[in-house]
Amino acid sequence: MEDRRVIKTKKNIKESFIRLLSEKPFDDITVTELCSAAGMSRITFYTHYTDKYELTECLFQELMHIASEDYKKLQEANNPEGDPVVSYCNLLDSILNLYGSNTLFLRQMSQRRNPYLYYSFYNHMFKRIELILSVEKQTLYPRFGVKKFTAFICNGLWAYIDAGYHEGCDVAQLREETKLLLTSLLRSEMFSRE
Repeated sequence: MEDRRVIKTKKNIKESFIRLLSEKPFDDITVTELCSAAGMSRITFYTHYTDKYELTECLFQELMHIASEDYKKLQEANNPEGDPVVSYCNLLDSILNLYGSNTLFLRQMSQRRNPYLYYSFYNHMFKRIELILSVEKQTLYPRFGVKKFTAFICNGLWAYIDAGYHEGCDVAQLREETKLLLTSLLRSEMFSRE
């Protein structure tokens, strides 16, 4: 367990990094600039991270852990029967919850503005979602395969969620729309029950 000072320092670094990302692209951010924004020395930064790429990796791992734990809790709370459609909806809810609580950072995941962040986050998300879908395919099988459907969720639904937030869409409305979209797809001919 890390002591409080280390936790506080890392939190400061991460928050400063996210603030800088809202001002400029990832590629333009330097460790020196990040340290200045965080009010600390480069030595302090390098005590915790080798570079901004390791910092980003840590942020992504934390987000995936949060989303995975949220998904587990949702499954325990409202899917004791193991209904695959409910599992997919819980997955969507965990994604929406993650986005809603980390909007400032996750809005920076743009192919155009921050391609490194976009593809790195996409790979993290893809691995987690593919793992969940591999379990669910035992009862509800995507017609075109797990990898392709995972790619659809990672790209299609994520883009839909992001567009909704950028349009100022009400969170409850966005949740309702994306669930309707997903459940309609799950009940269509694109899936077969085994």
